[in-house]
Amino acid sequence: MENRKTYMNLALSTGKILKGEKIRELVNFIVNKFAEENISRDEAYQVLEEVKEVVGEVAIVQHID
Repeated sequence: MENRKTYMNLALSTGKILKGEKIRELVNFIVNKFAEENISRDEAYQVLEEVKEVVGEVAIVQHID
């Protein structure tokens, strides 16, 4: 499957620009990881909700173990 969606650059409140191509790269990475783990759409959704909770309002996302 090919990701044909067009991702626009996003201007963040910090003044930084998040490039559309970087968004595509990360989306593809995450979807491919879910596919490797053979998880369902519902499971993927739950994982993404948990990621939102873990990231919260931190300024910089760091590695976790």
